[in-house]
Order: sequence, then C-alpha cells, then structure tokens
Amino acid sequence: MIYKIKKGNHYSLHLPKLHLGKTNLKVKFRFLDGCWFPLKVKDDYAVNKLCGWSYGWHHKNSIRCGWTPNKEQDKIDLFFYIYSNGERHIHSFCTIDIRTEYSLEIDLIINLLSFSIRSDSSPSTILSYYYEKPKSKLGYMLFPYIGGNLPAHTDTKISIE
Repeated sequence: MIYKIKKGNHYSLHLPKLHLGKTNLKVKFRFLDGCWFPLKVKDDYAVNKLCGWSYGWHHKNSIRCGWTPNKEQDKIDLFFYIYSNGERHIHSFCTIDIRTEYSLEIDLIINLLSFSIRSDSSPSTILSYYYEKPKSKLGYMLFPYIGGNLPAHTDTKISIE
C-alpha cells in the first residue's frame, strides 16, 4: 500500500487498526517521492515515523521505526523511536537508499527489542535495545507520520506492504 502524505499535512488518511499484545512486525517498505529533502532548519532534523505499534497511548508506550533525510541526496537515516513509560528514546540505526525495497522486522521478546533490516543488495543490520514490555496489551498500529513540528514539505509517498 502506498501511503500519501500531502504537502502541509503530518499523516496520510487511513483507518485505525487495533491490536491486543503485539510483539512482532514484519513489513517491506520503500521511500518514494518527497521523502528526501535538503535539511535547512532545525525542525527538518525531527525524526519522522515509518511504522510501529503502541501499548495504550503512543506517547506513553510505543515502538516505531523512525527516519530523517540524510545530508547525502537520496539517502535516508533510520532510527529506533521508542516511548517507554512516557520517556522518548531515539537511537540511530542505519542509512538506506530511497526507492530501494527493504524488509524491516521488529521483535519484542520478553524485554529485548530487536530491529532488523535487509535488502537484496545489502546484508542484514540488526540492533537490539532493552524495552520493558508494558502491562497494557491493548494498542494500535502506527503508520507513516511526518514531523515533529513541521508538516510535509511536499507530497510524500511511502510504500509499506
């Protein structure tokens, strides 16, 4: 599915999707038009969000893959983007190419959170992080979001399967 975020907006239109106790996410994704832009002001460096899930309110407990444009054209930097008991943690993960398909897997096993990414042309990159699994099991899926404060600079497209 191609998620389209129109210029001036933060997110695409999609229906909410609830879950009960999610611990794994596997997706294939590609950053398409509008994802790379030159970084000109401080807010351009805010981490955008690709996908993930929450346990309850997403600013309390959530697990997401985040991204920002790299300074090098047509490159994207990926991040862990996590809220744990209301504290935000952002950790650099890897740099990838726009328009290349990647597989992303996020696993939460007990209190160990692992992010894994691979493509046909590159080896897997795996990073793990301690994450205390919340007691609440009810949550919702999180879809592409542009910003912090600034909305999309231009129409932006991201493919996620």
